[in-house]
Amino acid sequence: MALRTRPALLVAGVLFFLLPLIFSCSDDSTRPSSTSLMDGRGDIDPETGGDFLLATVDMGPGFGGIVEVWAYDLAVESDSVIGFDLAIVNATGIDIPPPMLFVITSIVPNAVTCANPDGHTPDLEPFFDFGDDMGEDNLLSPGESTARVHVRFACPEPMAFSLGFRLVLGEVPSDGMIAGIVFKDANENGVLDGDERGIPGVPVELVIGFGDSNQTTLAILGQTDRSGKYEFAYLPAGVYRITALIDPWVRFTTSNPLLVTLVELPDGRVSSFLEAHFGVAGMIPPPPSYAVFGPIEVGPASPFGTEVDSTFVIGPPMPPFPPEGDVYYIRVEPPVMMGPYATYIDEVSVTIDGQGVYKFDCPSDTLCPPPMDMLLIDPALTAPGEHAITIKVTGSELAFVYVSVEHAAWSEPGHDGTRP
Repeated sequence: MALRTRPALLVAGVLFFLLPLIFSCSDDSTRPSSTSLMDGRGDIDPETGGDFLLATVDMGPGFGGIVEVWAYDLAVESDSVIGFDLAIVNATGIDIPPPMLFVITSIVPNAVTCANPDGHTPDLEPFFDFGDDMGEDNLLSPGESTARVHVRFACPEPMAFSLGFRLVLGEVPSDGMIAGIVFKDANENGVLDGDERGIPGVPVELVIGFGDSNQTTLAILGQTDRSGKYEFAYLPAGVYRITALIDPWVRFTTSNPLLVTLVELPDGRVSSFLEAHFGVAGMIPPPPSYAVFGPIEVGPASPFGTEVDSTFVIGPPMPPFPPEGDVYYIRVEPPVMMGPYATYIDEVSVTIDGQGVYKFDCPSDTLCPPPMDMLLIDPALTAPGEHAITIKVTGSELAFVYVSVEHAAWSEPGHDGTRP
């Protein structure tokens, strides 16, 4: 195997969550993580020298075997440095895709430190990235070894030490998987480039049975992890609509929503699509805002019933924002807590001064969860003064939504109040 020297790099982790609303999120997009996190420990004794098996890691039933970590050419390079080549061997029965990270979690005694890592996690754990050392097919197949990477450890004097580590390995794709990353598209080219970071904590909605009149339409909600990745797994063949539910003031550089078709393969498995990415550009911090009406519960399960006739008042523009910087929008939101109840919505309509400003219609023979929308209102309907508002919400007996009219004051000079 070739030995190569590489500059330090930073690797984003990945998340895996399953169909029945199992998901996780975090607040850091640089920590290496994966569905396969395996711990191990090995001992280094410079007096032995040569080549040896540092450790084996049992990968569990999903992998069907072990991964071996080998050390080669162990030597004392100077009075204060111990070095050797490190390689990972796939002794399981399946291909292992990237990422493939060797993260050092502990060194005993602590007088020994790693001298040349590829990077550090946010917890300051040094790691070595083997993702570029897995061969031309970018997979570590059963029986294959990565290329060797030279590692060096600094110490006051040559001494034996114990090395604790964690392997971060690529996820083994399951049948019927849709996955992607919501990312900040810095160059706005609509493509996820290697240096672009994911956005954590973004809700992602998967609608099942979209486009199939013979199948009940249901929605599943997940969320991106610290690296901006989301995933839905174990899906049957069919057509799916995936939507990144980011604030409407955000501009996308990719299509949103996306339509994905999964098909049944000749061997009976269901195909997967792992590049359902959403590029985001022009993210604008939420402007100062307040509600001029609501939020009010409307629907069969609300105390106000299915229809509300009311009024609201818009005052004069408030300095320092110019009149052209004032915008108003309708906000429709589902209940904060949703469970396996009959909360499906048939229709939501809002009129201001007799003019329709919002409309949601659930297609016939489908079940639609409560919508979550923000929609700008025509400035002609938001002049200072009193305005009439009518809200109508129909659906199942336990259904309702929150509806409000909100004001946002843009601080950007010359902003015309249109959506970015």
